[in-house]
Amino acid sequence: MPHYEREDNVFVAIINGANAGVRMIVGIAALLIAVLGIVALIDLFLAGTSGWLNCSFGLNMHWSLKGIMGLIFYPLTLIIGVAPVDAGIIASIIGERMVLTEVVAYQDLAQALSRQLILQPRSAVVATYALCGFAHLASMAIFVGGMSALAPSKIRVIAEVAPRALLAANLACLLTACIAGTFFTNSSVLLGIGF
Repeated sequence: MPHYEREDNVFVAIINGANAGVRMIVGIAALLIAVLGIVALIDLFLAGTSGWLNCSFGLNMHWSLKGIMGLIFYPLTLIIGVAPVDAGIIASIIGERMVLTEVVAYQDLAQALSRQLILQPRSAVVATYALCGFAHLASMAIFVGGMSALAPSKIRVIAEVAPRALLAANLACLLTACIAGTFFTNSSVLLGIGF
């Protein structure tokens, strides 16, 4: 059943609305700082153990949460139609979007395009669509912080739904990229090639 509280007068409604807004903003900001701090702490730990990991497993790579997410997204990048020659860099950019934000990932995509690190035009177009969405840890923190402030009694349910929502959002972004790749022709405004 929906819960509805009727305020006594307009001033009480304004005060309660302002208080709810402040709780929501503080909840979002606090959880955003906490999640980004945890990401930085995990990256610091991985950077400290990278020498041991490289020696033990024979891998020569910079260990970070962004890099691990890039490895996880590598097979998905191939599935959505990125050329194997470009899959490594595109997967790392998509993994970076998951950990940081789409703004940073788009900047790295632009740098990769300007340095001509991406060899296939279709890979650039598919990557552009794959990055288009708020499917990252910061958006999950904003979702949980905002919803928890609005419904504090449902924090447990919100916390259980948040990772699944993040997974679904990432899959939706990849599906969008896959569909965009289906309709790709060799002309694209993104690459400076006219229609």
